[in-house]
Amino acid sequence: MEYPTERPLTLCDESEGGRLEMALIAAAPPLRPFVRGYSLFDENRAPPAPMQHLPHRDVTFILCLGGALEVGDPGRSGRQRFGAGQGFLAGLHTQPARTCAEGRQRGVEALLTPLGAHVLLGGLPMQETANRVLSLDDLLGPLTGEWAGRLAESRGLDASFGLLDRLFTQRVLARSGLLPPELVEAWRWLHESRGTLRIGELSGRLGWSRKRLVAGFREVVGLPPKLVARVLRFDHAMELVRSRPAMAWSDVALACGYHDQAHLSREVRALSGGQTLQQLAPRFHSETGSLDAA
Repeated sequence: MEYPTERPLTLCDESEGGRLEMALIAAAPPLRPFVRGYSLFDENRAPPAPMQHLPHRDVTFILCLGGALEVGDPGRSGRQRFGAGQGFLAGLHTQPARTCAEGRQRGVEALLTPLGAHVLLGGLPMQETANRVLSLDDLLGPLTGEWAGRLAESRGLDASFGLLDRLFTQRVLARSGLLPPELVEAWRWLHESRGTLRIGELSGRLGWSRKRLVAGFREVVGLPPKLVARVLRFDHAMELVRSRPAMAWSDVALACGYHDQAHLSREVRALSGGQTLQQLAPRFHSETGSLDAA
């Protein structure tokens, strides 16, 4: 997902199953290495609609402002329920996560880089968040309710998005200097390559052993660099499938650094819970066509 940088983009999806309204915008420029952007959403589905969320490059931060949301850890049984004033953080994952909204559900989503999440959580080792959905009450304590209350009281998109920028600036940007600069660079190089940079070259650029690089990535990103690279390539491939429906899968594979289409197909099965490209593509194209700009 790419966020507009100047003005919020408002989207609406209305069908027999209910209504979804969203407003999106990128975070303030100084924050973007750590927080990519925000979405305000208001959804009312009847009956409740389960949703699947594929692995992607971001750490997801959700704060519920109304209604309730059930969330399942990727690759695990059982669900957690979050109501108004509560929320969760989902680290990088290598299996689909699942959510289900109960009735009308309002809230805010922020997509953070792993480095931004590491700072937000006060230096918590990010391997503790990988393939997990964790309660914001447990991670941030009273700050969760404070943020939810202030956001619930804000009026209008500009006020809400401005408040989010201020909150994340205070919590993340002000403390970002504590991040190890070598790992900031390593993440930037791997992210900018969309996962195609070889891990040997990455460790060589840093002058680090692979063992040290793996330990550093587990600490500030959550997964070892080779697995992070797989998630980044997969995320890029799904982005192309979604945005360029006429693009041949063999060309998608080539553009994303896979050896061939067969390699892409194996990775799709591995990271999507056993689904195939043929199963995923219609879903993406349906999603792309269902949201109308307001």
